[in-house]
Amino acid sequence: MILNEAQQWLIDFGRSFLLEQAQKQRAGLSQVQQALLQQQIEWRRRSRFRFPQPDLWLWSDRSLSQASDWLSACFKASLVPPSVLALDGCCGAGVDAVALALRGPVIAVDEDPWMAALAKSNAASHGQQIQSYAEPLTTASLRQSQWMHADPDRRPGNVKTLEADEFTPAIEQLVEMLEGLDGGIIKIAPATRLSPGMIDWVSEHCTRVWMGSFGECRQQLLLYGQARNSECLQKMFEVSLPQESASQEFPINQPGVRMAAVLCPTDSASALSFKYMHRSENPTASFRGELFARAEEDVEEVDVDEEVGEYVYDLHAVLHASELHESWAAERDLTAITDSRGYFTSDHAIDSPMAQCFQVVEVVSMDDRKLRKWLRSQNAGNVEIKCRLHTLDASALQRRYSSDQGDPMTLLVTRFGDRVRAIACRRL
Repeated sequence: MILNEAQQWLIDFGRSFLLEQAQKQRAGLSQVQQALLQQQIEWRRRSRFRFPQPDLWLWSDRSLSQASDWLSACFKASLVPPSVLALDGCCGAGVDAVALALRGPVIAVDEDPWMAALAKSNAASHGQQIQSYAEPLTTASLRQSQWMHADPDRRPGNVKTLEADEFTPAIEQLVEMLEGLDGGIIKIAPATRLSPGMIDWVSEHCTRVWMGSFGECRQQLLLYGQARNSECLQKMFEVSLPQESASQEFPINQPGVRMAAVLCPTDSASALSFKYMHRSENPTASFRGELFARAEEDVEEVDVDEEVGEYVYDLHAVLHASELHESWAAERDLTAITDSRGYFTSDHAIDSPMAQCFQVVEVVSMDDRKLRKWLRSQNAGNVEIKCRLHTLDASALQRRYSSDQGDPMTLLVTRFGDRVRAIACRRL
């Protein structure tokens, strides 16, 4: 594995110089070495919310921007049986490889020697030893592994694409690799576009899972083979099923059940314990969200209205990305306001991490003078602005309408037919 002099220095000595007590020792370093350390400090600062132990990682700019967050990586690793040899293809800086290494042996492969070296170094900093190779991902890369996680490059020529057949490796090549394995996970973007032929293949052989954390939909997974029926997924579905259905057979691989939405925990305590969930008698103990599946033929038309009930809901991005928002809302008797891409409403409160719940105060005009007068009459302090079905500068309006004193208020700006209104409400 051939690295340039600066890269090799960072791998060999960078972590020791990044320690707080070593700051005085940096004075004797070259400008290049100082710059390398400063980059790592900035990348660790940027990654601190996505990784509970940011000091254990070394990054490149591109590897950090494309990496799975730690919670998502641990969830994926929990789908792979303990002790089996797993391949992490297109490993980048090795986040998924490190998570996989916590449950068994790992081969990490990346065409870029710098990424393969970072993956091995990051695994070692977590107390794990992995094999890493700088080579293109092909069937030969599997060696003796029967499980694969692959994260194809979605920026060929440094231009981002959502077309799966433009990935490197192409989705067709990855599918060919999957067909000889016990199980596999392909990570793609939430909005990835599959060709008609690939949609047919995925519908027959895979379960598509959209993963969310920190209020966003982070990635989409194609689960193949035994990954579709892992113990981890089975226990999550058992918890999510209605009480009278809890003893039924696990539904994820039954005909028609093709999609799911998953939320990962976001607090630090869960983040640190989540990586061990596959070893626990109850793998869902650290899972703070909920998982919802549907059979495509059972989807109901969502009710749409322009009336607002006592409560309004902003559904999590993972539900919208997976297109499960309508069926999730229908199960809970929620009604869409104007359009199902917007807010939902009801006269009953629902407590779920899949949706933010607000109690309605009043629907008000977006006329600037009238709105400011109304906010003053309500003793509104900090005013949060959110919008759906309409575009505006939420930050600018929040600064304009907020006051240092008073009660917090949220304005959900949306369309009521062809009119734009603000639903003034309070967070629950």
